[in-house]
Amino acid sequence: MHGDHFDPVFLSSVDKDACVILPSFPGTSMRAGFEDLGFKSFIELGHMEAADLDEQTRVVMLLEKPERTEHASLFVQSKDGSFFHNGDTSLDEETFETFRANIAKRIDVFFGQHSDPSSFPHVMNWDADKKARVTVERGEAARLRFCVHVEGLNAQYAIPGAGPVLIRPPGGPLQGLGEQFAAGGPYDFQGVKDALNDAVPDTRVEMLLPGDGLDLTEGVASFHASPMPDERACRIWMDDIGMETEPGSFVPSRDLPTIDSRAPFAALHLGRFVEAANLCPETFRKFDFRFNVRFPDLDCCFALDFRAPPPKWTVEIHPSDEIPSGDHEHFSLLLDSAIWDGFLKNTYCFDEINFSRSFTVDQSERGFSIDFLQLLKSMHDPDLLRGLDAESRLAPNQEHTVLHKGKPCRILSHCPHQGLSLVGLEPDEQGIITCPGHGWKFSVLDGACVLGDTRKSIKAPSGHE
Repeated sequence: MHGDHFDPVFLSSVDKDACVILPSFPGTSMRAGFEDLGFKSFIELGHMEAADLDEQTRVVMLLEKPERTEHASLFVQSKDGSFFHNGDTSLDEETFETFRANIAKRIDVFFGQHSDPSSFPHVMNWDADKKARVTVERGEAARLRFCVHVEGLNAQYAIPGAGPVLIRPPGGPLQGLGEQFAAGGPYDFQGVKDALNDAVPDTRVEMLLPGDGLDLTEGVASFHASPMPDERACRIWMDDIGMETEPGSFVPSRDLPTIDSRAPFAALHLGRFVEAANLCPETFRKFDFRFNVRFPDLDCCFALDFRAPPPKWTVEIHPSDEIPSGDHEHFSLLLDSAIWDGFLKNTYCFDEINFSRSFTVDQSERGFSIDFLQLLKSMHDPDLLRGLDAESRLAPNQEHTVLHKGKPCRILSHCPHQGLSLVGLEPDEQGIITCPGHGWKFSVLDGACVLGDTRKSIKAPSGHE
């Protein structure tokens, strides 16, 4: 699990004497969250580390990139069978090979993410067609990642999870809640199931609804469907976690501070980025833009210009209707000042704000910078910032050759997003390959990224053969 899968409402009902198995992440915020809820007993496991819970039950932790990201999977082996909980972790072929060689040649049940609740609906200056197109592409990428993991782990059964929140109106079809938690159209369970079964024909795919059960005895799974909760039960549950059924957002349930003065707030804003720059200077050298944060409740905008090195940075305060513009500017957040104040004070991390849909983004035609996004995701923990900078110092990836219509093309062997292998991917008719991790698309003809951070490239220094 990781931050955006942390559910304090559910965990508050769990016996606090229970032992919590945690991934050994660089940061400590997840453990602190459990401790705040009253849990006292912990087992922390690193990548490929195992723990025996009793004579018949063993768990193994797998980390996506132990030094950089806070994503983890958990494998459970018991006398009744084996279960792999993936969430949205992206594992590479090397990890699969190690797992099959040292832990399990095949598994009984795989549970993983098959949809992608991305932040694209936050982008206020995209039109509806572009949002819809990108949402479809990201969904296809998430399903590709699901199938890669099912095949890499040799799963007998696969359960697609972490999909949209579901609601069944009285007398109506099952509804999906969209990215901004607005009621969506009917969710095509059978269509998703059929598509995944076609993609992984050696694995049985089953769709489980909330309340469904799964029994695993001697490696044979039986599925026991339960009635879907009625609308009243769903609304009670949504009220408990602070979610709205109408278009809008829910904010973190914690009490938020009030900002009384802009100047101290601006000083805190500047100071946090200077602290981050001291821990990961290589990362900041990549930035050449102005980062705006707009606060409707304060009727102002903070503009921080990264084009000059610190200590020349300053925070300009502008009225909301006088936002600095220009092609260099590609990332502007719009959110409540108290939420940003909580981020700057490490009350909650960027992912918590992101997945709570507590902000919107206005970005220029240049798109977003994955380096800056990873910085925001890392700012709550010094070790993550150091890991981000260490990654920035790495030598260029290895290279390999792919053929497109008989023409050899030299490209880098790893995706510039999170380093997943691109070896073995076949380009389509247009010469495009898709990373199985998060669906970034690249042209093997010139190395350009056509979906993802378009500043990135996989063109090898040696070029075409």
